[in-house]
Amino acid sequence: MTGLTAAVSYPTDRSDAVFRLVGEGEGDTYLKVLDVNGAEYNSLRDEAMRLEWLSSRLPVPKVVASGSRGGYEFLLTKSVSGVPAHDRSAGWNRQEVASLVGRALRRFHSVPIVDCPFRHPVVGPTCKEDQVLVHGDYCLPNVLFDAGRSHYLDVGEAGVGDRYIDLVAGIWSLRHNYGKGSVGNLLNEYGLKTLDRGKLTAYWRWWNSL
Repeated sequence: MTGLTAAVSYPTDRSDAVFRLVGEGEGDTYLKVLDVNGAEYNSLRDEAMRLEWLSSRLPVPKVVASGSRGGYEFLLTKSVSGVPAHDRSAGWNRQEVASLVGRALRRFHSVPIVDCPFRHPVVGPTCKEDQVLVHGDYCLPNVLFDAGRSHYLDVGEAGVGDRYIDLVAGIWSLRHNYGKGSVGNLLNEYGLKTLDRGKLTAYWRWWNSL
């Protein structure tokens, strides 16, 4: 790539490799690579399609290029600004992070689903009122904040599904990164007044089985 000055590899459990390509002029890009023969997750082609659809609806990375070659899929996207919710360098306390994550999830779930061509692959207990556009991997590293504005990463499993898919992931990730005691802040900012314990348990079991 013209102007490339460095390539930094990042560990990931969602693809074979992720590289940050440090460039000049137009900023950095991120390259995901996936072995299609051993892939356990949605293809990068699926993620590229979702990013294109979401681009006019939510702040997500812009697709530069995607395709396949030699048994591997690739996805090249522009970098987005912001600090991941799990990054303690931002100086947020547990309650602040929980509130930010809850507010960002409410925004994601507010996207109209009437014309959404994608569905989340998990089928579980649900009802019409809880059918929303779910992120599919709503963990703290996948939500970035920049001056209060949220950006969303890793949307390869985004689609219509039950809101508890994301609520469970967000609660689990919040506890994993910051400990217990701030789930109430997340739920308050999300706007959920009554928690369905049955659905929470069902989707929690699904999440722990991954």
